[in-house]
Amino acid sequence: MLFFRYLSDDGTDAGTKNAKVNGFAVPQYFWIEDSRTFWVNRVIITLEDNGGWTNSNYAGRGPLGNGIFFHLLDSDNNVVLDFMDGVAVQGNSDYGRLCYDVSLLDAGGASGIKFLHARWTFAKAKSLRHEPNGLLVPKGYKFAVLLQDDFSAMSGHWFNAQGEWGA
Repeated sequence: MLFFRYLSDDGTDAGTKNAKVNGFAVPQYFWIEDSRTFWVNRVIITLEDNGGWTNSNYAGRGPLGNGIFFHLLDSDNNVVLDFMDGVAVQGNSDYGRLCYDVSLLDAGGASGIKFLHARWTFAKAKSLRHEPNGLLVPKGYKFAVLLQDDFSAMSGHWFNAQGEWGA
């Protein structure tokens, strides 16, 4: 069965899904987990903000100081796999290191709101822990994003995982 779920602050459908949080003082994970094994086929990353969008800025803000990491965590929250190999996302263009499809859209109007959309596809990556249906996440494990900067002034900060539930 397919799923479409936003990473949240508690790993469930009921948690906070807009990751515009202040993770500077206390880093925060947003994640997805389940009591079943599942496969993440792709993740849609969306940044929504106004301000000075450049390649080195994150959204319309300045470059991130600590950055963002994507992790596979075991049931004890140990990092099993660092998808970033220790190199954080600190600016808009850094998503191009992970995602083939990255686009910047201008909403127009007086608001100055712009959107960055990135599609990170695991089903075609043929990389670590790859399964035919995408990234295998074992029962009790978490696919997670670590937020270590202040994103609270952004209009929107979303990570939507799409994939298939297992048994």
